[in-house]
Amino acid sequence: MNINPNDYITGITLIDKQHLHYIELVKRLISYCKSEEVINKPVFIDYVNELVIYMLEHFDAEEYLMRSTKYFLYTKHLAEHNMFRNKMDEFLAAVNDIDQLNITDYEDYLVKWLIAWFEIHVKDGDTKLAKFLQSQQK
Repeated sequence: MNINPNDYITGITLIDKQHLHYIELVKRLISYCKSEEVINKPVFIDYVNELVIYMLEHFDAEEYLMRSTKYFLYTKHLAEHNMFRNKMDEFLAAVNDIDQLNITDYEDYLVKWLIAWFEIHVKDGDTKLAKFLQSQQK
């Protein structure tokens, strides 16, 4: 899957840097899953956890910006973040409950979901947030 980082630029430096790092983490996960080495469950989960932890930090930054500027779409944006949190919690719980992980069953689904969620969230929620933040700076 080809992810063009330029498609996710909002004009807010902090958010853009975090989005680029998220893209790099997704690309690393894809590379690991497609690599020649034997895919093992603990390493796969480590890659996913690293990505989730990073996104939680990113959400904290965005949520701080939204609260501190009294962003009018805060509740909607927060709901999108919570949906990501819940989906990843469900995914990790399901993977942890499986004794023998068949990576191909999960990798494709997870990667497609991570990219699709990110595209929609950035192009809708984060773009609106960026415009609002930019208007506050004038």
